[in-house]
Amino acid sequence: MAKRRRFSEEFKREAVVLANQPGVTKSQVGRELGVNPNLLTRWSRQLRAAGEKAFPGQGHPQDEEMASLKRELARVKKERDFLKEAAFGSTCQCNGFIEALCWRREVQCLSRPLVQLKSDLV
Repeated sequence: MAKRRRFSEEFKREAVVLANQPGVTKSQVGRELGVNPNLLTRWSRQLRAAGEKAFPGQGHPQDEEMASLKRELARVKKERDFLKEAAFGSTCQCNGFIEALCWRREVQCLSRPLVQLKSDLV
């Protein structure tokens, strides 16, 4: 059994424009494009009924955006959990010294070595 062919929105719109030209039949256009004339009639009807919103495709843009945002959120959560585990260690206890500095806003850059942070306070 042959797979169903899929046509782009642009192809459908151009085929309908060609089929609606005066002096040309849908059968002629269908033969030239390799499409059944009934399909051209259906596309023409859909375009008249829905206008710019005709031929939406398989999914809706809102659904696609929601799916990509969910994927990104899952990725960011994994990164957060990994970094949290690396910072707190396997005992889930944060270094009290760094935590106190963070709350008092004395730490400007946590990438500095801990020894340097301690020497800055003395």
